[in-house]
Amino acid sequence: MLQFSLLPTVLFKPKKAFEYLKGYTEGKDGVFMFFLMMFFSVFIYSGIIRSLGWNVIMVPFGITKLSLSGIVIGTSVSFIFLLLAAGVANWAAVKLFNGRGTFSEVLGMFGYSMVINPLRAAASVVFMLIIFGRISGFIRVSVTGAMASGLEILSSILPLIFGVILILSIWTIWIRARAISASHEISLGRGILCSLLSFFILTVISTMLTSISPYVISVI
Repeated sequence: MLQFSLLPTVLFKPKKAFEYLKGYTEGKDGVFMFFLMMFFSVFIYSGIIRSLGWNVIMVPFGITKLSLSGIVIGTSVSFIFLLLAAGVANWAAVKLFNGRGTFSEVLGMFGYSMVINPLRAAASVVFMLIIFGRISGFIRVSVTGAMASGLEILSSILPLIFGVILILSIWTIWIRARAISASHEISLGRGILCSLLSFFILTVISTMLTSISPYVISVI
């Protein structure tokens, strides 16, 4: 049974949330939660960005293009990555640390970890609005009176964008580490190692596939 009231707890107190979910969640719950969070993320992003007439995603949240093909392919790839993340983490916990959990339970908990995805979409919207606002209203004070180019404005906030992506990535690793720790009844340190291993392998796969298809997303 899905526990929507736990979503804020998953974000800020994942240990408490996953200890409560242990024994009460399974793979199908995670799958449902994944697609719900993806839908909500696209809804948040498209509702604002379409009004601007732009289609650039600054903070990856599962898709790289706001179109039917981009959403379908991006969501499909993200779902495969979720299965791989849960599979690798579950394998590591069982084989390396004698964990007692199951793949189904880990998948269920990892589905709940997707609650961070709408935050990624919201961050992307905020950065797009910042860029749009600067391009629309910012005039560089110079002898020529020239307006700052979009590239210059983007470059000025790139460090902030990368910083937000890094924070959200670490946040995701931490949440999933708590999920693995609770599911397999292992220490947080071991849960972090399993989560990092999963993250590293998926990052390598994502990097390789990105060179092949523009629709493949980053796992960070």
